[in-house]
Amino acid sequence: SAEVDASAPAERAGCAGAARPAKSLPRLIVTLWRVGAEGEPPLRAREIALTNLIALLATASTLPYQVFYLTDIVHYAWIFAANMPFIATYASVLLLNCFGRLELARVLVILAVYVHIPVVLSLISAGSGCHLFYFPMAAAVAAVLGSPGRSATVLFVGLGALLYVWCHFAF
Repeated sequence: SAEVDASAPAERAGCAGAARPAKSLPRLIVTLWRVGAEGEPPLRAREIALTNLIALLATASTLPYQVFYLTDIVHYAWIFAANMPFIATYASVLLLNCFGRLELARVLVILAVYVHIPVVLSLISAGSGCHLFYFPMAAAVAAVLGSPGRSATVLFVGLGALLYVWCHFAF
C-alpha cells in the first residue's frame, strides 16, 4: 500500500493544484486537505489543514449515504436534498481557505457539522447513530482551535457534548 507523508510540502502551487487529477486517492486527499496551506507559517498551515480535514471527513461520511439514497430516491429524496447544502458548505470551506479566510472557514465548518447532525437525525432518528459523530468532531475542534483558543475550544467541545446528549434523547 502507498504511504503518504501528510507533513510533506505540497507539490502543487496555489489552489489550482487541487483541480488537477492525482495519481492516487491518498495523494488526492493530501492535496485537498492542504488547499490554502502552502506558503503559510507552520502553525497556520496546520490550522488550515485540520479545518480542511474536518470538511473532507464530513463530506466523506455523508457521500456513501447519498449513494445509498439514490437507490430509492423517491423514498429518500427529502434526506438526500437535506444533505446537499451541507456538502456544498463543506466544499466552500476549502475554497475559503484557498482565499485566505481561515477564521471564517473554521467557524463555518464547525457550525455546519453541529447543525448537520441534528437535521439528519430529525429526518431519520437517533437509531442511525449519526450523533456519534460528535465525538470525533470534538477531538477535531480541539485540534483546530488548540491552546491559543482555549476558551473557544472548551465552548465548542462542551457544545458538542450537549448536542450529543440532546440528539440522543430528542430524536
